[in-house]
Amino acid sequence: MGRTYGYVLYPHFYDDFLISLAKKSSLKELSIRPFSLARHRESLVCFLTQDTKLESLHLKINEANREDWLALCQVLEKHPKLNSLYLDS
Repeated sequence: MGRTYGYVLYPHFYDDFLISLAKKSSLKELSIRPFSLARHRESLVCFLTQDTKLESLHLKINEANREDWLALCQVLEKHPKLNSLYLDS
């Protein structure tokens, strides 16, 4: 059997990561697995609002409530270039 390696990220890793990407990003594709929409919704919404070049987004969401999903849908609806979206749970 193969080994599985896990990484422990500090609590605000995704917040800092998405804020950093929003400042200077030319990403066309972003995949984050696993992703807690409940904990990092504001950072993701900020990133998607500021990054207008992203074309593909893949998120494996492991934690979200109704308000989180609504906020995500609202920002996705307005994104000018996003043409591929894959959501997993």
